[in-house]
Amino acid sequence: MSGSLTSELPTSSPNEPSPKRHTRFLEQLNLIRLILSERIGEDRTTQQAAALTYNTLFSLLPTIVLGLIVMSMAFSNADVQHAEAAIFARFGLAQIHNRGTTGSNSHLLIKTLNNIISKVRVVLQNPGTGAVGFFVLLWAAISLMRVIESTFNHIYRVTTPRPWARRLTLYWCVLTLGPLGLAMSFYFSAKFLLLAGAVSTVQIFLQPLTLLASYVSVWVIILLFYKIIPNTLVTWRAAFWGSLAATLLWELGKWGFGLYVGYVAGYGKWYGNLGLIPLFMFWIYLTWIFLLLGVEVAYIQQHFRILLRRKLNQGGSDTPLIDSHWVLPLAVLLVQQFRKGETVTPDLAARNLHLSPHIAGEFLTALQHAGLVHALTGEENQYVLAKAPENITLRDLLSAVGHRCHTLLEASHAAGANHPLLSTPVLQQMHEVQDQWTASRTMADLALPASGGQAVVPAVRAGS
Repeated sequence: MSGSLTSELPTSSPNEPSPKRHTRFLEQLNLIRLILSERIGEDRTTQQAAALTYNTLFSLLPTIVLGLIVMSMAFSNADVQHAEAAIFARFGLAQIHNRGTTGSNSHLLIKTLNNIISKVRVVLQNPGTGAVGFFVLLWAAISLMRVIESTFNHIYRVTTPRPWARRLTLYWCVLTLGPLGLAMSFYFSAKFLLLAGAVSTVQIFLQPLTLLASYVSVWVIILLFYKIIPNTLVTWRAAFWGSLAATLLWELGKWGFGLYVGYVAGYGKWYGNLGLIPLFMFWIYLTWIFLLLGVEVAYIQQHFRILLRRKLNQGGSDTPLIDSHWVLPLAVLLVQQFRKGETVTPDLAARNLHLSPHIAGEFLTALQHAGLVHALTGEENQYVLAKAPENITLRDLLSAVGHRCHTLLEASHAAGANHPLLSTPVLQQMHEVQDQWTASRTMADLALPASGGQAVVPAVRAGS
């Protein structure tokens, strides 16, 4: 899919009056807003954010400690401490304090976190408890990653999780390369500022450049997170727009949360230092809200045409409008997997065909109801051909999914031969030609490889 979200919608003519173009643009934005709000409700985004907040409270410190251990393997203690302070400040933890507190108590949360991290690192350095402590930290960090992946997969309608071997490899890469990337960005930023500060003509640009670099670093981290965590194909364009939306929301939210803590919140008057706990939990919850909204934006950008058609088709079928001929490349995948003795899942079809897992699942379910594929007993969402590919015609495939896609052929059959719009002589002739052509070719023909750079087109069978 190319273009931004609004580029997928019908555009106005260049000669159209400016007020009318403005109205159409607002209508387009309103459609996007409606799709996003429906997705938030369908995916229970607020509940998902609350669940992630709960898991983060238990796994945040182990994940931070594990990251600092990885950093310390490549950088000096001073660089690690600088990176630790920069991370706390960049992720909004430094601004969480009780209103009215000053001096040593004004950043009690940061000091408490630093003390706990120091104690945990001492435990890890103890020969008697270090190995056990390290595996406990690793288990907690992996548990958080597992919940994050499950949530992202839910938004992307992915029903088949990664095998555990691939999961552990991915989690280990994120937990090791992520902290190293952060540390390197802070290290080179500090070196750049040190060198640039010595040049008087450059000093005026240092503050905006530093601010821009901090925003870009967060955006790149979220971009990579959106790209690799879901167990499906996420396009770079979708990850770009989703991460950009999440970064903007998060930065605005951090600014608003700072105002809330500084001028509105009165937790300190009632709870004292315990007031830091609800503030800390609230900020983590807001962070997950922003990140999940970014995932929703990425999904909408990648599947916008399908979602738009479903939105415009509301009041009719709940199934998104899509070309029924998409079942043909799906049939090729079914034949290939059948010959290798393997199954097809909605997620596998989605990755190979660039469809959403939901649409791929709809097609496979339709083929199952038509008796063309079997769902394996005891295996969730795994399908295999019910017949040999030579015994399934293309007409069988198109008929199986036609009622779900609301094709013209299905509509004309339902309307009868005398309908003035759906059954004109030319349309009837077109349907007859298509019916004869698809009845004369099988799934085996469809899956034939190209020969000499040209596709192999089987001859029409006798009697067809």
